[in-house]
Amino acid sequence: MSAAPSPVLHVGPRRSRPGSARAPDWSTMQAWLTKPANAKVFLQRARSYDAAGSPDAVAALLTSGSIEALAKASVASLAIAERVVIDVAHGQNAANPRRSLLPFLATSRGLSDAIAIYVRALALADRHHVNRAPSDHLRTAVVLADEASYRAGRDVAAKAREGLSLSARANLAFAFPDEPWANLDLEAWLAEPANAAQYVRIGFLLSAASDLDVVKRFLATSRAHYELPDVAGDLAATFPEDEVLPLLEDGLARFLKKPKYGAVLKTQPRRIAETVAAIGTPEAARVLARFASHPILATQILAWFRDHPEHTSVLESVAGEGSKLASTAQRIADKQGKKAVRARAAKDAELPSILRERPWTQKPEASDVIEGLAQKGMELERLDDELLETLDDEESEVRHARPMTKTELVAWREKLSKRGFLYADYEHVKTANGSWEWIEVPAADGLVAWGTERIDAKGKPHYVFTSASVLSFLRRHGVAAFAGWIRRDWPSHLPWESGPEAMHASRVIVSPAIAPAMAHVLTDRKQYRHHARTWLLRHARVAALGLVPDALGPLGAARRSAEAALVMMATAGERAAVEKAATAYGAAARRGIAALLARDPRRVDRAVPKRPSILKREDLPPIRLRQSDAILGRDSILGPEAVESVLDMLSLSLPEAPYVGLAELSASLDAASLGAFALELLEQWVLGDAPGRSEWMGFSVIHLPSPEGHARLASFAREQSTKNQAKCERACVALAEIGSDLTLLHLSRIANGTRFQKLKSRAAELLAQAAGARGLGVDELEDRTVPDVDGADAKERARVRERVVRRLEQLLITGRSLDREVFDSFFVKQPVVGPLARTLLWETEDAAIRFRIAEDGSFADVSDDTITLPASARVRLAHPARAPGLPAAWADRFAEYELVPVIDQLGRRAHALGKKEARASTLDVARGAKASAKKLMGLLESRGWRRNSAGNPSAFLRDLGDVRITLPITPGFEVRDLAHADAQSLGPLTFTRKREALTLGDLDPVTLSETVRDAEAASALGT
Repeated sequence: MSAAPSPVLHVGPRRSRPGSARAPDWSTMQAWLTKPANAKVFLQRARSYDAAGSPDAVAALLTSGSIEALAKASVASLAIAERVVIDVAHGQNAANPRRSLLPFLATSRGLSDAIAIYVRALALADRHHVNRAPSDHLRTAVVLADEASYRAGRDVAAKAREGLSLSARANLAFAFPDEPWANLDLEAWLAEPANAAQYVRIGFLLSAASDLDVVKRFLATSRAHYELPDVAGDLAATFPEDEVLPLLEDGLARFLKKPKYGAVLKTQPRRIAETVAAIGTPEAARVLARFASHPILATQILAWFRDHPEHTSVLESVAGEGSKLASTAQRIADKQGKKAVRARAAKDAELPSILRERPWTQKPEASDVIEGLAQKGMELERLDDELLETLDDEESEVRHARPMTKTELVAWREKLSKRGFLYADYEHVKTANGSWEWIEVPAADGLVAWGTERIDAKGKPHYVFTSASVLSFLRRHGVAAFAGWIRRDWPSHLPWESGPEAMHASRVIVSPAIAPAMAHVLTDRKQYRHHARTWLLRHARVAALGLVPDALGPLGAARRSAEAALVMMATAGERAAVEKAATAYGAAARRGIAALLARDPRRVDRAVPKRPSILKREDLPPIRLRQSDAILGRDSILGPEAVESVLDMLSLSLPEAPYVGLAELSASLDAASLGAFALELLEQWVLGDAPGRSEWMGFSVIHLPSPEGHARLASFAREQSTKNQAKCERACVALAEIGSDLTLLHLSRIANGTRFQKLKSRAAELLAQAAGARGLGVDELEDRTVPDVDGADAKERARVRERVVRRLEQLLITGRSLDREVFDSFFVKQPVVGPLARTLLWETEDAAIRFRIAEDGSFADVSDDTITLPASARVRLAHPARAPGLPAAWADRFAEYELVPVIDQLGRRAHALGKKEARASTLDVARGAKASAKKLMGLLESRGWRRNSAGNPSAFLRDLGDVRITLPITPGFEVRDLAHADAQSLGPLTFTRKREALTLGDLDPVTLSETVRDAEAASALGT
């Protein structure tokens, strides 16, 4: 027989399992019945069942909360009362309707009466077409009944079953699991083929069945396996392990098979795996090990093996050599094989002072409150034009709108006066011929509507929207549009889909009035914390002026956020700006801010987060003291209380802002043991399904670094880049903060390779931040982060080579030049890039010298003579568009040395412009061609193009240098319904520089030729 299932499996009670049923508590039921809010609902439901009778009496019976009254009521009234209770409880909590009178009626009136009442309640449900569900409460009453009551109740139920339909009598079979009725009803269901076609739902009988053959045949029917997760615990508790495990294993395989339509379900297979884990035998371990690599079950199963290391050999036996599963199994086995550390706990006097004092448990000193300070510095308001140029409003760039007519404006104003839904920039209207077009709201009217606060029917402030982005509205109206945006509670929108748009719009506003909201984002919106931090430091003078009033104002959330922001700014090098802003508010304000900045930074104004359940303290490796004293030696480790303090400090740390005491800690403790400690925290976080609320565990490898920790985090990020955006993003934040060549390499791979558009953008943003921290551009950073693949497996070498080849092609297309030192170090001499670079033709930026890289790293011209490049030379890949006729001589030279170019370079066609074409503002090479949306997106995005809208693109865009290229598509498509999208008609290509239209003659010949190349490829796709 199988091991006893875990209580979380909700195994149904049986008389054959003594102690499996627990009597319900009447006081809890009574409190719910007498709840004033339920009285009206009880009466409404009672009328629906007994409109011509006495619904008032039924409602009064329930609201009395009297068990004595229930004992004296008629069976008919109690049947209605039971139906009312079930319906109301279901309406209040459809997922968990745990309300019934039956167990209390069985106690006060006898089990026979309770069954009679239940049968009549079933009939009421039939009449009102209410979905029937078996009564767990009646089953509990049956199991708890004494022998005489049980026999009497069984006889009543047996007689009642004779006149009921199969689906109705199955409810009674469920209530009597120790009778053979469930087996009989399942047999009857199987005997009627129409039942399977109509799917009469009686799968709950599996939890009362005792005939395994019937169970197997029922589960083998087309849809019945969907019942398995709900009854898996009952099957495991009822049947022999060797019989039930194959059923559970088959159920897992069926649930994890990709259906023809829709996604693979997650909850159901996880519940089955939970049952297998509860069995807990070596045979059960083998079933789990078979599914340990599946993304839906991996975290759950590997966590179980971690907690049951005695079964690690089973996991190792199914893991392929060199696989990720094998490495995980090895880590678990290593942990099991480690001997207990024989060391003494360090005494208090030997500990770092930070661990003895625990200053984070002490609240910061309170500052004075100065109320009524009016915000200063509003004359400094402006748009951040430099940032605005880097933020695209790509969707609205391809929007074509006509001016609003006078009639349309009158209608728009009327809608505004009536507080109707409308936009402040563009309206989308249907024309007489049935097509849709955009009309532009007059600037003055739109601005007034934008800045007007209206109160809705619920007394809440309500504003108009923008149909294009808020960013484009700010670009159009400038400072005049600030107030209409700032007064909105835009930080609360950040978790929504529109969050990035809201953050980008806010970042271009330079105003003291927006500083408090930025402080709130810094402290309470972790996804956008970096943007808020950057804004506060970039505009320190303006930000400080906006924050001082709140930092000295009444205690509360606004003050805490303002204080935290000012302290961060002062710590990050803007102390002078903060102090100058405080002085502008007077001597008292200056003293208050000085007191704020003088606080002990080790004291924090927030509580230590609650320890997550996934944290396994017993598995954490010991933390050793440094060998700074010969008396201590290296066998002195932190005791349990000191370890808890380390966990406190880590949980209070942010990726970019570690708790200040960690630096003191790292100086006093052994670095290797701290790294191992952080690595184990990361492992536990990963095995715990990497929850966001416990991300500090994963981030610990930032603050307590080790090469192993960084490599493991990078590996986890890569794994999640194809599975889960949220988990991968958390890991990417850490990779960017670490900022090593290895972590940035993996971050770059995710930015360039993930299929998730939102994750791709976020990873690219993080990569740009990391590059900026080094004073480099993203391309320059990627030049420097190509790894040496010596010792790497074939798959990794191929992946790195593919990435380098893709970068070389982009280098050719963009024409980006390299200074001589970078070229020599990261292209000529780099072990991976060097052999590939030798197959290509290079030239100096002025095109005066063209050369190839010889085998010995020297440079040779077309005659194969060695040449010397000036130390000041900048180098780029040669493109045929810059030098027509270039390929011929060089192609012969490369062929002579049997050098096969890794990209199409010399064979690339150059596009020559005629005089008339040079004056044109559009390129029509693709106009009118039709292409499949799926094929088009695949081709263009693989070549560096992007959608103008992530979800509903109407154009593809590409930036080459400072030129924006736009390829409109009609009718556009929804990415989520890509398989059913109409064929796309390609429009004329247009070119802009800083939003100014360009003619084809204005274009660089490489930009023109590459655009033609992509457009011709798109035109050839077909539908």
